[in-house]
Amino acid sequence: MSTREMLYSVIDGLSEEQCQGLLMLLSGYNKKNTEPETVCGALSKYADPKLIPMEEGAWERTVTEKYENS
Repeated sequence: MSTREMLYSVIDGLSEEQCQGLLMLLSGYNKKNTEPETVCGALSKYADPKLIPMEEGAWERTVTEKYENS
């Protein structure tokens, strides 16, 4: 299977929302740049350093809030 065929098969399995996210990510890719930008680098402009401390334990807090009274 060629790389192009594998790419098509992956894209076929994506939801509409995932396709939109992929397009947003790829639209920021500079084709003239010989060094591909990492995902972290591409999304770093959206980072909010003030929220980093809140990431610790975020999953546990969310699950507790959602299922605490279920």
